Amino acid sequence: MTPELLQQLNPNVDFTRAGQTIMVAALGNDQLQGDVAEIIVDKGESAVRVIGAGGQLLAFYPATIGSDVLPSPEGVMKVRAVAPVPNVALGIAINDRLRRAAATG
Repeated sequence: MTPELLQQLNPNVDFTRAGQTIMVAALGNDQLQGDVAEIIVDKGESAVRVIGAGGQLLAFYPATIGSDVLPSPEGVMKVRAVAPVPNVALGIAINDRLRRAAATG
């Protein structure tokens, strides 16, 4: 977890004082507790945030977002479909492409 995420999860906590009680991310239940209003992909933080209708943080995921060889698109996108069990063939093709790019320097 980044210091920025800890601050977002604990906006009223003074992190300069010892003994503070803070909220941290918990792993486990994969069911979101609310309707998703927005998904924010942040390349700089290497993270994906899921925001609820009331602006609350529903989920946070660390993420590898693009590379020099396979850059990610930028801008505002619309989610058109969800793949609960995605096809991994693309991942295999991407790994092969990255290996070839690394070998050619």
